[in-house]
Amino acid sequence: MARTRLVVGGLVMIGVQPGLALAQGVCEERQKLIGADVRAQDTFGFGVGVDGDLLVCSSLWDDDRGLNAGSVYVFERRGGAWVEQSKLLASDGAANHNLGRSVSISGGRVIAGASGASIAGAGSGGAYVFEFADGVWTQAARLSGSSAGPNDRQGWSVAIDGAIAVVGAHRDDDRGTDSGAAYVFERDADGVWTQTAKLIGEDTSAGDEFGHAVALHAGTILVGAHEADPFGADSGAAYVFGREQGVWVQQAKLSVEETTSPGSHFGRAVAIHADRAVIGAPFEHPLNYGAAYVFERQESGWTLASKLLADVRTAQEWFASSVAIEGDRIVAGSFFNTGTEPGSVFVFDRRDGVWTLVGEAQASDGVNADGLGRAVALSGESLVAGANQDDDRGSNAGSVYVFDSACAPACAADLDDDGTLGFGDVLAFLVAFSEGLPEADIIPDGRFDAVDVNAFLVLFSIGCP
Repeated sequence: MARTRLVVGGLVMIGVQPGLALAQGVCEERQKLIGADVRAQDTFGFGVGVDGDLLVCSSLWDDDRGLNAGSVYVFERRGGAWVEQSKLLASDGAANHNLGRSVSISGGRVIAGASGASIAGAGSGGAYVFEFADGVWTQAARLSGSSAGPNDRQGWSVAIDGAIAVVGAHRDDDRGTDSGAAYVFERDADGVWTQTAKLIGEDTSAGDEFGHAVALHAGTILVGAHEADPFGADSGAAYVFGREQGVWVQQAKLSVEETTSPGSHFGRAVAIHADRAVIGAPFEHPLNYGAAYVFERQESGWTLASKLLADVRTAQEWFASSVAIEGDRIVAGSFFNTGTEPGSVFVFDRRDGVWTLVGEAQASDGVNADGLGRAVALSGESLVAGANQDDDRGSNAGSVYVFDSACAPACAADLDDDGTLGFGDVLAFLVAFSEGLPEADIIPDGRFDAVDVNAFLVLFSIGCP
C-alpha cells in the first residue's frame, strides 16, 4: 500500500503550520553504483558529492593502502549513464587513515578528509585535494592546519568551492577539550594551496565540537557545532563566516530556542547555497525523529524561515542526519539507525514561498539496515545518496544510488497502487483503519480517528494528477 504523509511547511520562529501532502511523489531511481573493486566492509558510499557530470563517493574502510586506509571513487556521466572514471588514494595513505570520512567536489577538484591520518601527530587528521588535468586525476595537495595537533581529527568534515576549501577539526582544543575549529585553505594562481584562516566560534567552549560539519558556497562558510549548549546540553548551534576586507570573520550564530531541545544536535549536518542554509537536528525529540531548519539571509541578517519534518514513524530514524540544498530544493537523509528499514531520502521544494515535502527517494532493492541516506548530495536533477551498509558485495560493502530529484507527482489516495481511484482504495483504507495499520494514519500522529477518515476523503475527492 502507498503511504501518505503530513507535510510541514515553514513558519518563522513561532511554530509549524501543517498541510496534507497532496502532490507528493516518488523520486525515480536512475542508477545504482558500486566501485569495481568494492568488497565486504569497505562502506562504499559513506560520503558522496556531485557537481554536474562528475560524482564522487568514498569507501571509508578500503584496504588498498592498509586496513581501513580509505579511498575515493570518481564517476562521470556519459550518455546519461554514470561510469567509473578513477579511484583516488592518498600518496601517503596508511592503515586507519580513513580517507573519505568526508568528500566534496567542485568542478575538476575533489577534497577528501582523512580524519585518522597522522600528519601533525597521531589522530591529527588531514585532507587531500585531487585535481583533474589532461585526462588524469592527481593529488594536488595535502592539507593540515598550522596549529593542528594529535587527535584533532581534521577532515572529519570538508567542503570545497572553486579555489577555497574548508577542513573541520572538531576535536581541536583551543577553547577547551573538543571545542573544535575549522581551517580555510585557498589556491593561488600557481596551484599552491595555503592556509588563510583558522575559524573558531566567538563563544565556543569545551565539548562543542565546532567543525563536526562544514559547508561552503560563494564565499560563505557554515560550520556546525552540534554539541554546543545554547538551550540545553547538546542542543547545538551553527556559525556563519564571510570575508570582510580580506579577513574571514564570524557573521552570525544560528540556533533555535523555541523548537529545539537538549540533545537535538542541531548542526550535526549543514548545507548552504546562496542566501539559504539548511541545518539538520537529527536527534530532535520525540524519540530522535529528527528535523531540519532553513535559514535565509536578509538585509538584517540570518532568520529562521522554515522547519522541515518528514514521515518518520520509528524512533532513532535520524531524519536530517545528512542534508543538501541547491536553489529551491532541499534533500535530507533518514538512514534509520535502528536497522529496521533500508533508509530514505526526502525532497522538499520551495513553492509559493513555502517549503513543501514533494517526494521520497527509496532504493528499489533496499533491505533493512542498508543505511540509505547516510550521505546525500544534490546537483541539478541528480540526487545522490550513499547506502554504506548495502551487502551486494558482502557485509557492509556499500553502494550509492542516483535518483531524479524532480520527483514525479503521486496519487496520495491510491492505496492499492493501481494508478486510479476507486472502490479498491476505499476498501484498502477501511481494512487498514480497522486493523490499525500505518497506511490509515493519514495524519501521522499515531492515532486512527475521524481526522484520518476526513483526510482520506479529501485526498480521494481531489483525485490523481
